[in-house]
Amino acid sequence: MTEALIPIVSAELKALVAAGVDFVQLDEPSFSCHPDAADHFLDVVARTVRGVHAYISMHMCFGNYRGRAVGQRSYRPLFPHIGRVAVNQLALEFASRELAEVELLAELPETMDVAVGLVDVKNTWIEPPELVASRIKAVLKHVSPERLSVTPDCGFSQTARHIAVAKSKALVEGARIVRGELEG
Repeated sequence: MTEALIPIVSAELKALVAAGVDFVQLDEPSFSCHPDAADHFLDVVARTVRGVHAYISMHMCFGNYRGRAVGQRSYRPLFPHIGRVAVNQLALEFASRELAEVELLAELPETMDVAVGLVDVKNTWIEPPELVASRIKAVLKHVSPERLSVTPDCGFSQTARHIAVAKSKALVEGARIVRGELEG
């Protein structure tokens, strides 16, 4: 985002909140693709959301240009910086990387929630609910259930609708399995 856009975007976010929006998700794949510029991205996000009184999530994947990543697929270079970002939740891609680096979630501050990508939007294979459940259980070794949301790795914009629906159902069923085990 250019410097000139920061106050404009911030004002638009404030207007949305004034209209009743209470959840805002920023999409910031550039942060994960340029870990050497962490301080710059932390500053841009902080200035963009300053005074925006909503629950703020920040999605960080490795890009999805025509269904392909555009950066090095590792969150490790962002740690420990990422724990200082001015958001309530990080939404991170893990399914397409077979849960690589999921242990990094334990390094986030206890005050930061996580939305963890557990189905891969870049392929057409439908993950079985049992696999989604096993992925959730792996994540729960590093994050408490109260801080966890489950999501696809990225948006479904480039995924065929019937595949997106099936993957969404698998997410719901996988979460239902784990929720039943935790409650029972």
